[in-house]
Amino acid sequence: MMSRKLSWLVVLGTVLVSSLAMARPPHDGMPSLKALAERLQLTPDQTAAAKASREAQKEAKKAVRATIEGLHGELQVLWAAESPDRTKILAKMREIGALKEQMAVSHVDGRLAFLKLLTPLQRAEMRKIAAEPRHVRMGRHKRPPA
Repeated sequence: MMSRKLSWLVVLGTVLVSSLAMARPPHDGMPSLKALAERLQLTPDQTAAAKASREAQKEAKKAVRATIEGLHGELQVLWAAESPDRTKILAKMREIGALKEQMAVSHVDGRLAFLKLLTPLQRAEMRKIAAEPRHVRMGRHKRPPA
């Protein structure tokens, strides 16, 4: 009996940890706003608008993440029941999935809003940045000796 409980705890812990890890959308590999501002030669107005947009998006995502964490707790309770109810578990997982999709949509909207701030030349440079390998975009490449 104790072994079965321990097995369930391990399963629940694994589900919870993996779910929390997936609660945040993956980093898209774009450089920081400061690095983009320098590389794209953003005006102070463009930088301020981009920063304000990013901060608003960050706050909205923080609230959604907190909700997701609460739902993961509820999901854990559902799994810990004597007889876990498949219908309730799946409904809770759908609820979590809908919030994750909401965060992904918010991410897309934020990137599109940023692109609207750019001039045609800056958008062309942004396309070049996006085409670079991730380690180069993130400034993690080794430069050959001069």
